[in-house]
Amino acid sequence: NSDREHLYRNHALPISCPRCCNTFKSDAELYDHSRALESCKIQEKRPLDGFNRDQEMRLKSKKRSPITVTEEDKWRAIFRILFPLDPEADIPSPCKTT
Repeated sequence: NSDREHLYRNHALPISCPRCCNTFKSDAELYDHSRALESCKIQEKRPLDGFNRDQEMRLKSKKRSPITVTEEDKWRAIFRILFPLDPEADIPSPCKTT
């Protein structure tokens, strides 16, 4: 679905080291970094906008919805994964506004 592809391309957080916060192009690069003989220095974590790998896996693992599920219900399920602490009443409409 194009909405989910947009999320993955534009809002997924980069692969990063939890110690030094450096970003990497792949899990393999992060793995090599983590295995370096000299440990990286712990840095203050920078607040970033986007969703983490756990949320991405939850989005990708969602099964195809039955035909009886509305687009709004699908949107609400995605929103709950991305913003689990937001009150139900604050979930915006899935309708795009310009």
